[in-house]
Amino acid sequence: MLTKPQHNLLRWLAAFPESLERAWDVPRELSLPGLADAMGVVRSGLNAPLKHLENEGYLNKRMAHVIGGGTRRRNVHHITQKGRDWLNEHGQESEGFTVLEHQSPVNAPFSPEPLRSLFGRDRAMAEVMALLDTQQCVQIHGMSGIGKTAFGRALAENVTSSRWATADAFSDAQSLAESWCPEVSTWPSDPASMAEQIHLHVGEALYLLDDVHAIPKRHAAKVESLVHALRSAELQVVVLAKPPIEFADGWPSHQLDALEPEEAMNLLPEHIAEKERLHIAQALGGHPMALHLHQEGSVLPEAGESIQSYISTTVLGDLDEQNQRALDAMVLFPRPLSIHHLPHGEAIGDLDDHALLRWSGNDERVEVQHVVRNVRRAMFSAQELLELHKQAAAHWKACGTTEEHQVLRLYHELASGHRSHDLEDRVQAVLPSQHRTLAVVLESATAQREGDEELHFLAGQVALHRMELNHVRHHLERLSEGDRQRRLAFGLASAEGAVDEATAILAAQLDRSTPLEAAKMLLAASVQALEDRVFDQPNSPREATVTEMLERIDLPDEPIHRTPLMVSMALVRHALALDLGEHDGAVAIRSSLEALSHQADPVLQAMILREDLHSNRVFQEGLVNRIESVASMQPTPFHEAMIRLSGVEQLVNRGSGQDALALFEKLSRPLTGQQQGQAWYRYCARWWYVRGHLYSKERRACLREAVQWFRRAGCHTAAESVLNRLHRVL
Repeated sequence: MLTKPQHNLLRWLAAFPESLERAWDVPRELSLPGLADAMGVVRSGLNAPLKHLENEGYLNKRMAHVIGGGTRRRNVHHITQKGRDWLNEHGQESEGFTVLEHQSPVNAPFSPEPLRSLFGRDRAMAEVMALLDTQQCVQIHGMSGIGKTAFGRALAENVTSSRWATADAFSDAQSLAESWCPEVSTWPSDPASMAEQIHLHVGEALYLLDDVHAIPKRHAAKVESLVHALRSAELQVVVLAKPPIEFADGWPSHQLDALEPEEAMNLLPEHIAEKERLHIAQALGGHPMALHLHQEGSVLPEAGESIQSYISTTVLGDLDEQNQRALDAMVLFPRPLSIHHLPHGEAIGDLDDHALLRWSGNDERVEVQHVVRNVRRAMFSAQELLELHKQAAAHWKACGTTEEHQVLRLYHELASGHRSHDLEDRVQAVLPSQHRTLAVVLESATAQREGDEELHFLAGQVALHRMELNHVRHHLERLSEGDRQRRLAFGLASAEGAVDEATAILAAQLDRSTPLEAAKMLLAASVQALEDRVFDQPNSPREATVTEMLERIDLPDEPIHRTPLMVSMALVRHALALDLGEHDGAVAIRSSLEALSHQADPVLQAMILREDLHSNRVFQEGLVNRIESVASMQPTPFHEAMIRLSGVEQLVNRGSGQDALALFEKLSRPLTGQQQGQAWYRYCARWWYVRGHLYSKERRACLREAVQWFRRAGCHTAAESVLNRLHRVL
């Protein structure tokens, strides 16, 4: 008869396909560290049961490359046919302990990691479950390594449905919402709207948020708003963190303390005598992580010695120089990082064998165990920290293959005090996809260098992109008079709808600009004024404003600049004529451009389509094909999306909801492309607004988001129209 640990090992290994028995690359879950994590015991605790199963022919051991475990091959374990036959004969369940089936993280709403054995927490579990039944929300706190995450995972298994999110140093409300609800592909920016989406797509569930203490101050307010919105919707929420948990102040709480030695000893290998196991558990104070870090034969802490001291002297003291360098590089990680391109990646396997690493994302991301990280960071001098940041910046610069690598390089450069001459260009290049990280990195940098105006300007630009106007004002106040101050002030005035202030700043900018720069600014302002409206309400084009701006443009003599400006001005006049109902005038403008190009020019075809849509000359059954035909001609994905979006709006106006929905699903989604600027913001505003027409259950969230994007684009007439519609919906 097999023991409970042996039974559980067979069940776990049986969940993996037989094809892995011949694979060169195998998942970490088949190695000793992965198995120990799955079973919830120390590494050495599995040596005896694994050896017995191998001797009895229930499993095989071989050498293979463990994904993410460095370059050296490691021992991995596979169940044999004899082992599978034993499971079939004796059943899949193990008395007193159940291991979850192995899951894919893509389809698993909860963490794919298995349920571990949880010792000494029965009373705590009962108390927390009782609190949830009566209070809906609970905060669970305790020191690093005490077992909060393991407790949370076990708690999730005691309810019908659960969703999990883990915070890190760059997390914001949206990133946590994405973890809780991966079903949603495009998120609104307003926390209340995020909560509505979660409630709509997931509904009743237990929402767990781990490592709340890691949430950066820069994003804390919106995270708090999101969590409180979930509470207001009467959804159950559990937050886990080191104390204090500020935004959970007043929530019912439960503190996790160290395990009683009689329970903690169960984490140690069964082949160690019971008396010795109890002695080790007592010496380590029943601290779960300290027990996992303990190596057989290593020196135990003296009476009264803290866990932190034990880790610094004994656990870290056992590492050789190469592994120590690798660990030092990893303790600076601001969040779990992909196993690919890690510094000192060849040492990952050894560090994992020492139980020093914490894995996530289906073992695709890794970081140092938090209690170890905190202890090691405290051991560095200020100069040593600067040197480690410099080394990390050089590493990520050499990688530089992804935007995550680029923003990590920026993070370490600023932490080391280094400044590159192309800082603004680099920030702008990654802003659309990395804005939440940039907000934290630049906020920290400005706090360290309060007088650095370039950093304040860039932090203000990121805040403006995120429509966090209080942060924009904070950084604007720290800029002296000059170009940066005017640019940020203009963006803030436009976002706030301060038209007179924005107009005055634009006038001042025009006076300081070259004729070509002034022409581009006037053209952009005319387009913004023209498009400051929504598609399903009566047009109120600012004819005088648009015309006055166009007439002020002084065209340059150089053809390379003159021709594009002329074409752009013609497009604005063409759109204005159609909005005013002057179809013949629009045709004449378009005809004047034909002399500069040819009939099949995509710009001209787009103009003809707009004329036909305004005059309703395209029959309903041919409209979608016509829109698709013209869209496919366009020179860029953005131009293609704009044609389709205009087509969706026309289809909605004509009452053709099914055709509109089919065409809408082909559109580029907000924040998924590498786009920014006023044209992109207007596109996003229109996208959210028309989505609100097509998805009635999401209408309130979509209208709120459309208001934000129109304001971001400086289109406050449109924003006011949408806001009025939202009030009617509410």
